[in-house]
Amino acid sequence: MIGVDNNFRKYRRALAGRRIPPLTLDNKWYQLFKQADVTDKVKTYEEEVNELLKEQAKLTMEYKNLKKVKGTLMDGILNAMDKINEDEDDFASRVRSEQKRLLEEVNEKMEEKEERLSELPKEIDEANVELMLITMNIFYERFVNNMEEIKEIDQWVNEVRAELKKNLIIKQDKETESVELYSYMHDIFGPKILEIFDLRYDFKGKKEELMARKTAQREEEQKRRKRS
Repeated sequence: MIGVDNNFRKYRRALAGRRIPPLTLDNKWYQLFKQADVTDKVKTYEEEVNELLKEQAKLTMEYKNLKKVKGTLMDGILNAMDKINEDEDDFASRVRSEQKRLLEEVNEKMEEKEERLSELPKEIDEANVELMLITMNIFYERFVNNMEEIKEIDQWVNEVRAELKKNLIIKQDKETESVELYSYMHDIFGPKILEIFDLRYDFKGKKEELMARKTAQREEEQKRRKRS
C-alpha cells in the first residue's frame, strides 16, 4: 500500500475510531469526480478498496458454504454413531473415518477464512481512509481555489460597478448639459439658424434625440410639480 502525503498524517488521529463506509460503494463519491479528473492515486486506492471488498464478499460466501458442509458432515457422523454395533463392517468404519477427515479439513479451511475475514475490515478501513484523505485534499484545494477566484471576480465586479456608476453619472450629466445647450441655442438663435449648423455638423439625428430628451425632461418636471 502506498502512503499519502505526510500532511495527511495529523488527520488520521482525528479520524481514529470513526466508521467511514467504503467510498467506492457510494455513487455520490463518483459524482464528485465529474468536477475533477481522477488522479493515479485515486485510481490506486479505488482499485485496492474494491479488490478487498470483493475478497471479503468471496470469503464470506465460501465460509457460509463450508458451514453448510460442516453441518452435513456432523449430521452424517452423528447418524453413523447411532447405528454403531458390534458387527460394524470395515466399509462403515472407513466411511465414518472419511467423514471425520473431511470434517477436520473443513474446520481447518473455516479457521483460515475466519482469520482472513477478521483481518479484512482493518485493511479495507485503512485503504478507505487513504482514499478519503486524497479525495478531501483534491476537493478542498479546488474549493479554496474557487473561493480565491470568486474573491478576485467580486473585486473586479465591484470595481467595474463603481466605474459603471461613475460613467452613468457622467453620461447623464452630459446628456442634461447637451439638452440645455441646444435648448438655449434654439431659444436664442431660432430654429432656422440652428438648421444651418445642424447640417454643417451632421446633427439631424442628434437633434431629434436631444429634443426628445428635452420633452421627456419637461414632462418629468411637470410630474414632480404635480406630486409636490
